[in-house]
Order: sequence, then structure tokens, then C-alpha cells
Amino acid sequence: MNQTLYTQAAGPVTDQHLWRAECVGCGKTSFTLPLRPGTTHAVVCRSCSEVTLTRIDPTGGVQVAPIQRQGGPFPDLRGRSPSPEEPLTAGRREATRPPDWTTLAFEIDCLTCGRSTFTAGYGKEQTHGITCHACKQVTCLKVLGDGSLAMLPLPAVSPAAKLLAEALRMPGASGVSLWGLAMTAGLEREIVTSIGLRLRLIGPGTFRMGHEDAAESARVVHPVTITRPFYIGMHPVTQDQFEKVMGGNPSRFKGANRPVEQVAWAHAVEFCKFLSEREGKTFRLPTEAEWEYAARAGTTTLYPWGDDIDADACWFKDNSEGQTHEVGGKRPNGWGLYDMCGNVWEWCQDRYGEYSEEPAVDPVGPKNGENRVIRGGSWNHFAAQCQATHRNGSNPAKGLNFIGFRVVMVPALPDIAGGRSGQAGGA
Repeated sequence: MNQTLYTQAAGPVTDQHLWRAECVGCGKTSFTLPLRPGTTHAVVCRSCSEVTLTRIDPTGGVQVAPIQRQGGPFPDLRGRSPSPEEPLTAGRREATRPPDWTTLAFEIDCLTCGRSTFTAGYGKEQTHGITCHACKQVTCLKVLGDGSLAMLPLPAVSPAAKLLAEALRMPGASGVSLWGLAMTAGLEREIVTSIGLRLRLIGPGTFRMGHEDAAESARVVHPVTITRPFYIGMHPVTQDQFEKVMGGNPSRFKGANRPVEQVAWAHAVEFCKFLSEREGKTFRLPTEAEWEYAARAGTTTLYPWGDDIDADACWFKDNSEGQTHEVGGKRPNGWGLYDMCGNVWEWCQDRYGEYSEEPAVDPVGPKNGENRVIRGGSWNHFAAQCQATHRNGSNPAKGLNFIGFRVVMVPALPDIAGGRSGQAGGA
């Protein structure tokens, strides 16, 4: 069968054809590739060992570029030759990656031993794991949305299914990604501080924040991604724990194991600061997104257990007898967290403001605003205000007898090669 060899088509192309491309390294070798438009192919030059990435665009243009080297910038993939004025780095141009390229090839060294080099093609926002033939460890790779490559080592376990099964039991890990598995590998599922504060590990993930049937302020449903694991208190901070750190107890309803209340937002932040110094770790208030992510525990309903109030899972106005109760007295949510709904409202890190419909990644709330977010409802409020989706704001300078807080601890994570790391912040 005869096929035409193309270097540039005259118009739109829909069928597979043979295309000719030259090596981007030495220019001495030509490749003949059977490709359809929109597809990408990587081929190694026999003369210089450079890898040429070739793509056929929908109009039939042949685009060539060098492979993306580990930690380097994306090359220009528009198929034009570099001008003499353009900088060259080891034979590869530093330029911007066009948005129409969805797949690129990378050359990566094993993060554990550095003795093996992998060459593979990946799409943006995709995660892959490659096992090193030399040390049998797994390098976990993720192509970030901005085109940079992030990598983490993933301890090899035999059989690998055991590690995956363990991760699936971790809160937040329903449909766990390999990337989330790599970030949480080696972290304890539960920790206890010197003051007896128990915290549960929550894995990274994506959820729909808000609910169509919630109160108006929470009715804007939008996807939110939590990119980093975090530990969150299994129950609100108790009066005994607060007093051990701060030396006093401002609560109206006294009881060592009752949640501390009448605490202003600034005092809750100060507690986190002193606890961090005491424990040598980073404690803070949860962001509003972290709080709802943990409270809903993978559910899509108004409460973590369904769309109707359950008196066995929540202290609220109809069953509280007008006071707070000891933490942990009601049924926990699916991730083992107590009192996320009812007993006391809980301060969050964010300023209070309107939701956006746009997808968000690790949101920390608006930059401006007088009130701070409180979540969860309380002993003094109706059932609808105790929904995991319900939100409110309160004056951060006032300590009220129905507002307490729980804390988040930021775990130390392995270095992410070539990527970005950070933690929620804001003032």
C-alpha cells in the first residue's frame, strides 16, 4: 500500500499518515512516523541519543521539540527552528509550553538511588509511578497544571496491594491517588500530643464544597482540592487541654472534658502558637475548606450521616438541655471525628465571605473581612445550623459560650523534587 510522506499537510487532517521529522539535537537523523493528528510520539536519535518529541496538530502541522529534562523548563513546541538570539541550555531551548500540548515526554532519574533513568510521556495533572530496576523503589510523578514536574519517592511494599489497602482505610483517601499515597506514606494515622490531644490523619483529595439545599451562604457548590495531608483534632479542644497550655479556663459551662468556650478567635490562634512551641510541631486553626472536607468525611449529604438530623450524632438545641456536653459523647463521623456537628461552633482560620463558583485549590478565604468563619453549630442552635455544610461568621474579638475550636497539625512531608510545597496561611 502506498502512503504519502508528509512534512506539512495542506489542510485539516483526520486520517493516519506518515510524517517526517528531524532530530532536534543534531539534525542529522530523520524519523518517519505513522501518526494521527493530535497524537504525540517520542523517538531516540541513534546519532546523538537525544529524544525528539513529535506532535501532529489538527491542521496537519508537524511540531517537534526536545524532551523535557528533569527540573528544566518546558521547551517551545511550536515546531519552529530556534533563532540565533534564543538561549540554548544543553541543546534545549527555554521557552513557554503551548496550552494545546496535553502530553509531553520526560526524562527522570530515580529519586532513591539515582542509578536508573526513565523516559516516559505524561499528560498534565496525571500521576504515575515507575519502579526502579536497580533499587526496586517507586518514584511517584505528577505533572502539575503549570507544566512543572513534581516527584516523590514511594516506599516499595510487597505486595503493593497491602499499602494501597491501608491507604484506602485512611480518612480522605476514597479513590486514593498514587500521589496522595506517596505524600502520606510513613505518616502515623493518629497522633497524641503531650496534653492528650488526639489528632487523626486526613489524606489529600477533592470534594464538592457547599450544597444545593443548604442555607443561602453555602448554596454555591464548587469543587475544592486539598493537596496536602493534615492532622485534625478528633474532638474540639477541651477545657483541661486549654488550661494546660494557656493557664486559665474562660468557659461558662465548667468541666475538664467539656469543650472550651468563650474563647475569642485571637485566643484560639494564640493557643495554637503556644502548643506549637511546646510540641515542636506546627499547629493552627483549620481552613474552612479543611474543616468541611473533614466534617463531611467523603459524603455528599447535608450531615455526615444523611440529610436529616440524628440526635445520636449531634448535640443541638432540642437535646442539649441548654449546655455543652463532654466531647466524644455522640457518634463520630465516618472518619472518626467527634462533635463536628453540634456541641460548640468552631473557629476557622478564614475570614468570612461569599463562596466563588470557580474550582479552588487549598483555599484560605478572602483577604479582607471583619468576621471570622465559624462552623458546626452548637448546643444553642437549631438542627439546620448544625449541618456540615452550614457556615456563619462571628466577631473574632468576642468569646461566646457556644463557640470553641479544634486544631490542625501540619505534618512534615518529604521534599517534592521539582515541585512546589506550602501550607495554608493567612492573617
